[in-house]
Amino acid sequence: MPLFKVDSVNYNTHTFIMTKKLLLTSILILLSYVALHAQRVQVIDSNGVPIPFVIATSGDGKCIGTTDVDGWLDVASGNTTITLSQVAYKSLTMDVASIEGGKIVLEDASYDLPEVVVRPKELIYGQTYFRLCYIDDNGQQGGDEHQ
Repeated sequence: MPLFKVDSVNYNTHTFIMTKKLLLTSILILLSYVALHAQRVQVIDSNGVPIPFVIATSGDGKCIGTTDVDGWLDVASGNTTITLSQVAYKSLTMDVASIEGGKIVLEDASYDLPEVVVRPKELIYGQTYFRLCYIDDNGQQGGDEHQ
């Protein structure tokens, strides 16, 4: 004789309800993952070379992240606009929806700096004087003045 008796109707109903809850929970987790899933883009220059360490900020100025060594960046779908900036390139502000092909091209920044010539400074010679004072082992004080 079993230790407890299970009513088959209640057991089947309970199993159905638990399966339904598990199924709904799984669907909600899947939908939230799809909604929060980031779009992966690569930031490159005009020659197609990946640009590492590009700073990405959202439209309100909050930092989203930086590109990795290979130029890849994960952009959350909740952001509508992003601004990409790097020292040697022009900053670019764009809509996330307008990113095509998973690639973003940054233009080189031309600072139009004039040629800089570095020359050594002329050496300035001076003359110093010093006085050497000492006490020998016998306690005698001595000294010389040198030029």
